[in-house]
Amino acid sequence: MEETIEKIFNGLVLLDATKREEAEYLLSKIKNEEDLHMLAIAAKLSDFKIKYYVIKHLSLFDYKSTIKDLIGFLFDESKIIQRTAERALDNIISDDKYDCFLQLISSPDNYVRTYAIKSLGRGEQANAVIPLLKILDDKDPDIRVQIIDSLRLIGDERAEEAIIKCLKDCEAKVRYGAAFYCGSRKIRRACHELVNLLDDEIPSVRVTSVWALGQIKCRKTPGILKNRLKKEKDRKVRNEILRVMRESGIRELFSDKSE
Repeated sequence: MEETIEKIFNGLVLLDATKREEAEYLLSKIKNEEDLHMLAIAAKLSDFKIKYYVIKHLSLFDYKSTIKDLIGFLFDESKIIQRTAERALDNIISDDKYDCFLQLISSPDNYVRTYAIKSLGRGEQANAVIPLLKILDDKDPDIRVQIIDSLRLIGDERAEEAIIKCLKDCEAKVRYGAAFYCGSRKIRRACHELVNLLDDEIPSVRVTSVWALGQIKCRKTPGILKNRLKKEKDRKVRNEILRVMRESGIRELFSDKSE
């Protein structure tokens, strides 16, 4: 197998189309799990072009060792190789893949962590809820935002209390993400904290809070928003308040001078 791999790698980097096609053909014949693992190990020590071809080939298989080998390419220095490995992993449908991702959500590499967290959300992995909640206090606000969005996609009630607490986060992007979560999942018990966010210093957070209140349709929302309109100065926030009020059918609002 070592000789075959060497022949494949030598052919892949040649400009001669015939020899390159021969190398690609030999590559396509490698299907055994152990042989694929040997191929991946050799490719990690090779140049960019070989890594690219090997990753594309590995994406055709869902062996556990192959998934781990593809994950290894996520740590590559080249962003293109990282993205290629991402796409390869995205194409694999396997519970083993998500088991591996669960182990990566605490990785010291933020790029890998973010990808693992995002993938668990897109895969709607309910068994990831508790592990994700355990790292929701991560010091990196971008990681907290991604966790919130993945929990939103999973849609498990166990996350609601923790997300409501995030509406008070010190970082605006986290408050924004938490408000979007509450509106998307229509979390009624978040209404009080969402109303408090109408006084947030960041306009985008206020806009999202208004939208969320409109999605949830809290009983007191129309009156609260009508009063808020009288003192809100930001155009985008005012427009969102008016939109929500229109959808609520509160016609008397539009005779108010505050419009």
